[in-house]
Amino acid sequence: ESSANQVVIEIDPERAFGTGNHPSTALCIEILEHILGSVSADKGHAGPSVLGVGTGSGILGIVAARQGAQLVLGLEIDPDALEAAQRNVDSNGVGEVMSVALTPLDQVEQTFDVVVANLTASLLTHMADDLAGHVSDKGLLLLSGILAEQVEEVAKCFQAHYFKVVDSRATEEWRALVLRKDV
Repeated sequence: ESSANQVVIEIDPERAFGTGNHPSTALCIEILEHILGSVSADKGHAGPSVLGVGTGSGILGIVAARQGAQLVLGLEIDPDALEAAQRNVDSNGVGEVMSVALTPLDQVEQTFDVVVANLTASLLTHMADDLAGHVSDKGLLLLSGILAEQVEEVAKCFQAHYFKVVDSRATEEWRALVLRKDV
């Protein structure tokens, strides 16, 4: 059941990560709604492009598509998860905006207004070059799957890639960071 201000999505994660119930995923949804809600309130601009790295069930990309993103690409390395994500994209009616692919991140050529990665702190820091390189000049990088004691390490890693933390949110021991290119 939804109220007038709620967007309802249906997710069948099958064997993929991402039902929206995990605190790190819930933090990403909250932040995406905030980011995209402020952009879509400005009717003069097209919605942003969004890249979801490790899309899992596709939940974050579907949220972005339903919140007004003009283009969403969800990348996944697990073929089973990719199949689940595609079914969720189709069942939520966002196939005109969102696509999913097994394409490795380093083979994606374009940059995006918002790049979201809800992984682990070690994966985020390991992928820092590729993640940072796919954010457009005035874009945002949304990172989650970070435990409280890992925030400083992740933030320092991305500061070395010329990003600064512009927002941080917490639920239980989990943290999500929003970073912007520091130019």
